[in-house]
Amino acid sequence: MSQDQVEDPKIQFRNVPEGRGKLFPLRSEQSTQSPSSESTPLCFGTRNCSSCVGLFLPLPNQGCAYVAHINAWVLSTDDKGKEGYDRIPSLSEGNRFRAEVLRKFQSVFAKHSWVIADIDAAGVTLVCPKLYDGGSWDYSTGWYVVDAIRDLLARPPGLQCDSLAHGFVFDPVDGEMENLPISGSRQDSFSTKIWVQKADGLEWEYGVVDEVEGLDDWEIQAERP
Repeated sequence: MSQDQVEDPKIQFRNVPEGRGKLFPLRSEQSTQSPSSESTPLCFGTRNCSSCVGLFLPLPNQGCAYVAHINAWVLSTDDKGKEGYDRIPSLSEGNRFRAEVLRKFQSVFAKHSWVIADIDAAGVTLVCPKLYDGGSWDYSTGWYVVDAIRDLLARPPGLQCDSLAHGFVFDPVDGEMENLPISGSRQDSFSTKIWVQKADGLEWEYGVVDEVEGLDDWEIQAERP
């Protein structure tokens, strides 16, 4: 189904772009069904993670949830001075990513006056399709980001990272979380505002509204000589 054929998406959601994070209300009494083009969709989440990490952090004591699309990479320069982006860090680079993720969370928590006890660890969602290099099984930048988040939450039992999903959509009306599987998604549709996603044997139509205000920075770079 082409973008032109999808005139009224069944699910519209507010998307946190790559390298950004944002706070959303955790619950809403309004309806999410077929919002008009003038209204703001209530569902929210992120999409198109690869080695990036998608994070849903519920804080029920504060009545909110924090969504981040964390992008980490190593900036390298070859002997000709050409820059490149590497997603497979060395151990020391990976530990720097881990420390920077924790530092950024400390900053976000201070900004919003949160404490770790506010987090519902059982409700945390993590997605990252590429935790390892496909050939060598070396840890990716995403693996170190996920490991830092586990450290942040004191490594609660049962906290898993979904490596078969590229994102998620949360509905604050019914409290349901839907992970977006890689299988059934079309990579060529991620640049569009409307796309079709297959999940659970059904085709779901999504309309995307990218968030542009109130965003925290979640771009993390390490430089390699």
